[in-house]
Amino acid sequence: MNPNYKHYIGIDFGTSNSYFCITPDRVLQPNPICFDNETSIETAVLWDGNIVKDFGTTAVKGWGYAAPDEKKNWRLSLQFKPDISISETAKKDAIAFLKSVAKDMKERGVLPHGKELHEFPVIIGIPAKMLEGHQKTMREIMHSAGINDFKLVEEPVGALLHHIVRRDIRAEDVGRGILVIDFGGGTCDAAFMLRLDVKHKFGDPVLGGRLFDDLFYRWFLDQNPDVESKMNNSGDSYFLHWVKCREMKETFSNTMRKRRNEIFKFHVPNYGFLDNATWDEFIHRAENYRPSESFLEELKSFGSAYEELTSIKSINLIQRFRDAIKSTVTNGNVKIENIEQIILTGGSSSWPFVREIVSEIFFLENDKILESANPRAAIGEGLALLPGIQEKHKNDKNKLEAEKEDKVLEITNRVMADIQDFCAGISDDIVQKIFAEAVVPAMNSFSESGGTTEQLNSLIETKIENLKPEFEKVIESQKPEIEAKIAERIVEILNEWFASHDIKLREIKNINLNAVDNPDIQLGEINVPVELELIVSMVVGLITASLLGGGGIALLMAGPGGWVIGLGLGTVSTFFGMKKLTSKIPVPGFIVKNELVRKGMDISLKRAKKKAKGKMLKYLTGKFDENKGEIKKQIENFIEDRIKALNAINSI
Repeated sequence: MNPNYKHYIGIDFGTSNSYFCITPDRVLQPNPICFDNETSIETAVLWDGNIVKDFGTTAVKGWGYAAPDEKKNWRLSLQFKPDISISETAKKDAIAFLKSVAKDMKERGVLPHGKELHEFPVIIGIPAKMLEGHQKTMREIMHSAGINDFKLVEEPVGALLHHIVRRDIRAEDVGRGILVIDFGGGTCDAAFMLRLDVKHKFGDPVLGGRLFDDLFYRWFLDQNPDVESKMNNSGDSYFLHWVKCREMKETFSNTMRKRRNEIFKFHVPNYGFLDNATWDEFIHRAENYRPSESFLEELKSFGSAYEELTSIKSINLIQRFRDAIKSTVTNGNVKIENIEQIILTGGSSSWPFVREIVSEIFFLENDKILESANPRAAIGEGLALLPGIQEKHKNDKNKLEAEKEDKVLEITNRVMADIQDFCAGISDDIVQKIFAEAVVPAMNSFSESGGTTEQLNSLIETKIENLKPEFEKVIESQKPEIEAKIAERIVEILNEWFASHDIKLREIKNINLNAVDNPDIQLGEINVPVELELIVSMVVGLITASLLGGGGIALLMAGPGGWVIGLGLGTVSTFFGMKKLTSKIPVPGFIVKNELVRKGMDISLKRAKKKAKGKMLKYLTGKFDENKGEIKKQIENFIEDRIKALNAINSI
């Protein structure tokens, strides 16, 4: 498409209604092109011989108002879209309809700068699941209608774009599994999408709203058996079948959606009533549907294309819808757990049974099943928005790529600061456990029975060794918390970064490292430090020093064997030089209980505790620093994945 264009036109060429929308370049604000003050137009052509007399809604009304003699040479054509690849008449009607729309736009001057439809790039939707040859025929129709600058895009893409712009779905969420169900007038499509790419197509190219129109036509005839001859005489059989019975169906559907137990009544002027219609009877008729004689004749005229409708006695339309939707997960291509959200679009999606069946099959919460506020407009608006969204996301991606390196560094530094805090907490917990469950109990035992410092060292070592599994549990139990905090930190910074470019990431409510939208940062294996032995040695050394402090008073009091050594040791530093000699000197318990000695030991314990925390913190921080490169790489990968999500739209 020519990049110099300043507006784009999206067309949802529908079976019952069509929607035309224009979007200015770089302004993501779709504007409907109205016909007779309506935002959608009936897909209809009124022929007078070989000349198009009228089109759209006014063609339908014109037929309804005309006297029987006036319309003897007229042909009203409706619902021709599904049949364009198998019927030359339907193809001719489609060309005439689009030509008429283009001519009307020109005459009314509704397009910018007085231009015509063919002067704008057009994005037109096609079903994801269609009869063979539909896409090729649609291209021929567009060229025949004088529209050469166009792009065919699958309708589910339009529906998804519509919801992205409405911010029902965030741009980066297109990387998640989204199922779009387009239940329209002619077909029932289901498309499983990842990154705006239709990965798998399902559905039923036969099942659509027109079968339900026909259901109500049969229902009306059953209650008004004498009306057929009257309709044939006036030439209104086709009009009543596809116009009035469609109105009847839509009114019934809307009523039942609000009040399922209501008794429904509908009047067709000059022809009769649909009376005492209930939801239960509708379901019964839908489960035992048989095409009317006139519709059956029309379907047979298309050869084998609709053979499955013409060759069986009855069809369960409700079950057929259920089977079409369930095929998304029963054929093995898509796992049910991979479907994160569902979009319902198309006029027939407003039937109450649609949401109920979808909820039943996919086990999703109600807020995960999105329904277009205006199903008729959703696809057309989304298609018109496509070029603008592509341009915006291309620019956003370029800006993010330019800033990515600095942002990775900023996030990594912030994350490492969080890890430092985490290590400090872990160090406190482990050292607290060492002293509470090893050092203090050992000291208490030493105070009661006395002994050598070598025995004290051995006792503390044994108790700490027994605690090692507990230390590992402390580290492993708290790792998920710091990993979650890191994930939260990353998304917090990315939210700020993306928001500065008017892009929103999914907000975190509950941290779940397995969730698609949270970074799964793995910190690596952190073992209990080998420095525990050094910590034990340091603790015992300081305690022994306290026993020798004050000129070696404790050892002097221990007896003659300690006098000479005690007199020779005036400082702790000297003590450490004589550690091997002093470690075997027995110290009686009553000496350790001495108030002066105990006070010195308590002071030493505090010093030992502080030094132990520092040593433990240094070890843990060092281990995480070793993993810094890997942590940084994980952060880079996560950011890259977020940016790739923006690329999805540009790949269409």
